[in-house]
Amino acid sequence: MPTSLLITDIAKREERLKIVYEQLFAGFVTHLQGLNRDLDEQAAQASSLIGAQAVSRAINSAAMAERLLLSAQHNIINIYAVKKAEAQLKN
Repeated sequence: MPTSLLITDIAKREERLKIVYEQLFAGFVTHLQGLNRDLDEQAAQASSLIGAQAVSRAINSAAMAERLLLSAQHNIINIYAVKKAEAQLKN
């Protein structure tokens, strides 16, 4: 399966590079903190956006790449919209 190749490639990187990736990911997750207070959800959303970006660059179809990126973006926007609406209902 092609995704397993991508995962294997990432896993085989040098330790120094993994540390940099980890720091960048942590920063990205922290950035999402203003929109969502749940750390697990922040990590999942960051992974979704980063994964969509990685896959979109790995495929040839520009239309599919754009669809993938927009889908990930819309999914996260919808999550935040629902959370905001729920918070407003509580007040």
